[in-house]
Amino acid sequence: MKTLNKFLFLLSIFFFSCISKEYRLIGITSRMEEVFYYGNDFKVTAWEVDQERLDKIKLDLKNSIALENPSNAKDRWREVSELSLKDGNYILFQILPDTKVPTDFLKFSFQWNGNQSTKTYSYYSEILETNIRGRYYYPIGGFYGGGGGFMYPTNSRQTEQITQRLYHIYNFLLLFKNGKEGKNILKVFTPAGNQMEFELNTQ
Repeated sequence: MKTLNKFLFLLSIFFFSCISKEYRLIGITSRMEEVFYYGNDFKVTAWEVDQERLDKIKLDLKNSIALENPSNAKDRWREVSELSLKDGNYILFQILPDTKVPTDFLKFSFQWNGNQSTKTYSYYSEILETNIRGRYYYPIGGFYGGGGGFMYPTNSRQTEQITQRLYHIYNFLLLFKNGKEGKNILKVFTPAGNQMEFELNTQ
């Protein structure tokens, strides 16, 4: 639990420094049905995107195009290069499943303030979390007994326990051109038929 909390704390710091405002998850119609697709510990987040963040996301999109190397790579590269907040309102939705998942599990649809997304750009990214636990001493030679009766290794080896976990992140950059003024509600419709609802956190 401490490891998970630490990861979420680091992740929130990363995104707080990168993206202006977070959407708060209000609820999901059936989380248990989604566990089959994404695992017990899957997480979802959503963020309002400013121009600075959009520029950085464009770099990730270009990396994704280069790795995929589609037949229309030049056209897609030009389209990503021209993305701007002048296009409308951009929101970044992310899902972090326990493992990589098939593309059929990623067929989401989105609605913001009653309007469908005009365009969706998707890409995959990773976060590698490394935990280093305390040092352990293994005696090789004899011991030295102090005045208080404690015994210390006079010759020892030092080692550390290092654990790593790779977090898989599926990112969806959503463009909405005709969003109505209101509470800024984002609805995400999942392949399993459930609905996730987010509200922009204005605090």
